[in-house]
Amino acid sequence: MRKIKIVLLFAFILSMQGCLAQYTPVNVNISQEIVNVEGVHFYRHRVEKRQTLFSISKAYGVDTQTIINDNPNLSEGLKEGSYIIIRKNTQLEKEGSTPSFRVQIEHRVKWHESLADIAKKYDVLEEEIMVANNLSSKKVTSRQILKIPVKGDIDLSKYQKTEVITSEIDRTTEEISNIEHKETKDNNQRRESISFGKKSTFNAALLLPLGGSQDSLIVSENIANFFDFYQGFLLGLNEVKNSYPGIELNIDIIDTDLYSGSNQLANSINFNNKDIIIGPIYYYQIEPIVQRAKQNNIPVISPIDPNALVFADYYSNFYNSTSPGYYQQERLISIIPKSDPVLVVYETGTQNSTLVSTTKELLSQRGIVFKELSYDILSGRTILPQFTQSMMPQGKNRVIVASDSEAFVSDVLRNLNLLYTRNGIDMQLYGTHRWRFFETVDINLYHTLNLTIALQYFIDYTDFNVKRFIQNYRNIYNTEPSPFSFQAYDIANYFISALINSNDLSFFKGRGVRHLQSDYNFIRKEMGGYVNKGVRVITYRPDFSIELLPIL
Repeated sequence: MRKIKIVLLFAFILSMQGCLAQYTPVNVNISQEIVNVEGVHFYRHRVEKRQTLFSISKAYGVDTQTIINDNPNLSEGLKEGSYIIIRKNTQLEKEGSTPSFRVQIEHRVKWHESLADIAKKYDVLEEEIMVANNLSSKKVTSRQILKIPVKGDIDLSKYQKTEVITSEIDRTTEEISNIEHKETKDNNQRRESISFGKKSTFNAALLLPLGGSQDSLIVSENIANFFDFYQGFLLGLNEVKNSYPGIELNIDIIDTDLYSGSNQLANSINFNNKDIIIGPIYYYQIEPIVQRAKQNNIPVISPIDPNALVFADYYSNFYNSTSPGYYQQERLISIIPKSDPVLVVYETGTQNSTLVSTTKELLSQRGIVFKELSYDILSGRTILPQFTQSMMPQGKNRVIVASDSEAFVSDVLRNLNLLYTRNGIDMQLYGTHRWRFFETVDINLYHTLNLTIALQYFIDYTDFNVKRFIQNYRNIYNTEPSPFSFQAYDIANYFISALINSNDLSFFKGRGVRHLQSDYNFIRKEMGGYVNKGVRVITYRPDFSIELLPIL
């Protein structure tokens, strides 16, 4: 029996040797897909069968630990068909050789750190870190991994000096001041006539969810949006500083993701020295903060979440910067002439919906006589005669479609277009802000039928100030601003300026003010706080332009 076992074992060894002799290492091809994560470039690699972390790291020239750090999900092992990111190995080569240096540590950049902070922490020169990491400027991004060389290992005399960039907020000041722009005489006169209150120093807190202690380079889309918000806020803050020389602004940036609950978040804020609090983003974090702030007479600004509107009913120090749907529809109805025939179209079964009832209520309040037409989408092919009977053959017909249903709106547009092209019936169409997000509707019909809608946010890219902001944003952050960037810029400009002008927020109260993306016109709710009824109205013109109507 023992001999049989030895023979079997010997046969097994021989078979394995044969397999090993025939085994060919799996080829790892360098991916052609490159992605940008927080300003760092990575290859997006698809894991193939029999590939190992070692073989992948050798192919890309990146050590395995770096790949693991960049891909926390690798703790579960490599999976065939999955994707991982591998940072580009862009080590500088100067004068035909790669710089040789010892690495004392790999540092993961925190969101609040600058290159100067990191260099000081490890007692090295900023330029040494730049060479070690192939940085073309001193701008670093959150969660970026930097190799920190041993001081003196890199001979800087071999490398060309790179541009010196100050901290992000100071660089913002420098870049904007160097961009040529036209200052109108009215703005100059306004600045000279500003009479500040007794205060010259203002303290604010900006509360944003910025990832907390999250240690992954892959961030959620929401966190990326809030970083855009943060960057836009810095630009708006800088604009205020330039507009009011001599005023000192101190801003505390609080990462709300560091706290497990809203009460803990509220306890982290020093309410004794704050003049204004902007945030939190989410309505469920607001109440403990607005309660504590009310005791100190501090205004709290909700910048984004429309659900936060409920707090305006109870807290006199609360400002909700989003505009409720009621005010959007009210603004839309306000521009409809009372003398023209009006037709309200809605889907059968929705007559008691908020949108339909609000539309009819607002028309009645203005004394506008209107007809109604409702139908279900299944009868859309036979409804054209009813449309014809409901509209005047002469003059301008005003058609309000009180629906957010993409399928129903598409059918209404089809019928109205037939009336326009076949019967020559002149009309002006009115819809809701949700129509801008429809994907299956023929947008050309918006222009053909002169669609007009009211909405919270709209950016007129032909506006001089918008162009200036975009150029500044590109110069400083090397990327395009998102709607979150515009929103934060507007909020910083509006509220901090109001605070400076009157030492409270009464300066713009009851006045319509237009910014880059938003209009602000706050009204006070009975015994409560303030709600923004500032709304933008746009019209789709037949020449395929979109016109932003003047502010009220």
